[in-house]
Amino acid sequence: MPVETFQAAVALLTDPGRRQAAPSARGHLLSGLARCGTCGAPVNAGTRRPEYFAYRCRTAGHIARRGDHVDAYVRAVVVARLSRPDAVDLLRDDTRPDVGELRIRSLALRSRLDSLAVDFADGELTASQLRTATERIRLQIAQVDAVLAAAGRVSVLSDLAGQPDTAAVWDGLALDRQRAVIDALMVITLHPPGRGARTFDPSTIKIEWRTA
Repeated sequence: MPVETFQAAVALLTDPGRRQAAPSARGHLLSGLARCGTCGAPVNAGTRRPEYFAYRCRTAGHIARRGDHVDAYVRAVVVARLSRPDAVDLLRDDTRPDVGELRIRSLALRSRLDSLAVDFADGELTASQLRTATERIRLQIAQVDAVLAAAGRVSVLSDLAGQPDTAAVWDGLALDRQRAVIDALMVITLHPPGRGARTFDPSTIKIEWRTA
């Protein structure tokens, strides 16, 4: 973890002028995106104390992390990555597929999937044939959707990488766009801070970068 990233997060956390919007007014940056470091389930955001909210494990309450601290650290990491000279490499895709064609293919496969049920009801397919055909088509749909998701990664980063003031651009994005960028760039796992911990420890936030 670069020292500069940690220092940027600390500066954000300790800035007395940093404005904090109410959770209900701004939503939550990592709710449903970050994972519990104990069980792997997505985390949800909920009020813990009047002055801040917490990210909690969705299933068994394994973790409760102060949300504004986690958000500030993730913001610092994202801004640091997109501010690097090689950030434009995130946009390089020499094999970019035809998105329109892929979407047509996806719709056609889904239409075929629907028609299988009709063929089965009309007695044109046996149960075994229906199951085999359904599995094959669903696999093809998953493959097409994976390529579409990879293609969308470039578009969601297009006006962020290589900017002279990445932090300002990031702060000006709508929450949904920020969440999309985070989801395109990384997988975040929140680990318990440890019994009695009173200071933010960035080592308890695991960030795995997605490949291009």
